[in-house]
Amino acid sequence: MSTTRNLCGVALIALAGTAVTADPEVVSSADRVSAERSIRLANDGTVSTGTYDLVFDNMTLDGSAAGLNVSYTDPASYTGGSTSTNAYLVPMSSTFGGYLAAWDAGDGIPNDIWWDEYSADLDVWGDPGSLWTVTKLETVVVVANQDGVERDSTIQFLFFNIDGDQYMGGASYTYTVPVGYEGWFDDEYDFYADCIAFDIYDIGYTCFDWVNTPDIGTDTGLGMIIAGGDLLDPAFPYPDTLWTLGQTLVDSWWCADAVTNVDPMFDGETGTSYLDILNTGDLYNHGYVDDVTNPTSELCHDFPFRIYADIGPGPCPGDLDGDDDTDGCDLGILLAYYNINDGGDLDDDGDTDQNDLGILLADFGCVPPPL
Repeated sequence: MSTTRNLCGVALIALAGTAVTADPEVVSSADRVSAERSIRLANDGTVSTGTYDLVFDNMTLDGSAAGLNVSYTDPASYTGGSTSTNAYLVPMSSTFGGYLAAWDAGDGIPNDIWWDEYSADLDVWGDPGSLWTVTKLETVVVVANQDGVERDSTIQFLFFNIDGDQYMGGASYTYTVPVGYEGWFDDEYDFYADCIAFDIYDIGYTCFDWVNTPDIGTDTGLGMIIAGGDLLDPAFPYPDTLWTLGQTLVDSWWCADAVTNVDPMFDGETGTSYLDILNTGDLYNHGYVDDVTNPTSELCHDFPFRIYADIGPGPCPGDLDGDDDTDGCDLGILLAYYNINDGGDLDDDGDTDQNDLGILLADFGCVPPPL
């Protein structure tokens, strides 16, 4: 079914903005055929195995109006008591004025590029500090086109280590937005299917940036939905109760532009990069207060998003053929090299002998542990 939401009645949050001139470092790309997507609303609660292992989820909220962890303006939408899909969003346009644009509030605070931290579920991820290949990202985007002509709008997702000084990799996706289209919807960005491969740590930052491309139209009407919850009132869904997998700091996310106090040589290369912006630019952590309807206190800041990675199976010490188990095939390989060479060497002593056979027989029947 279509997850598109009409923007009428969506509460906008006024932010300041400046122009963005930075391009990512090495970023792959893949095109979206249309802004109108037909993606399932919420994760079904299962953790896949193999290539798509769900390691972080701040996006699922069972029982909400849309099944998503978003900051509704109607409190009953959190519990399903209202079918309203009104939600808070942050405009992410560098163009002042216009529909869904981030306008200048006079304080000079940039808001075009956003970072949000994540911490993967170690029950799925494994050892802290280890690297796995990220295979998919899911999040909730806002797209609107009041330009009068069809336009392309590009969003970039980039990953950084928790110290912010290492760019891990990323991807950009382009939506072809029909004239008059407006809506917010959850979408998935399948890096694995798009042949985009890079490793990330179990903790770090994800960057969200709608690219300023005035040569193909304006960048008004672009944004991200804010995750749900009330930081001050535990009785009104408290952010802790909304997490389903992994952890994140609910009161910390950062916005910046590509200009304000940025040292373009931080990374040792000419030209402004996201590393330069993240480490030397002015970063701001905005607070949001709903002063119209309940809740009347500060809302949780984070973006609703999911991260999937390719978590490798646990090792089987007797695996010789690389299929992640220890069975008759591995035994056949060892016997073929027994007392001949190191083709069946399991103890790393340079030969294939009874010690290696003992290791394999002790491990016989080993299969990857369930994730």
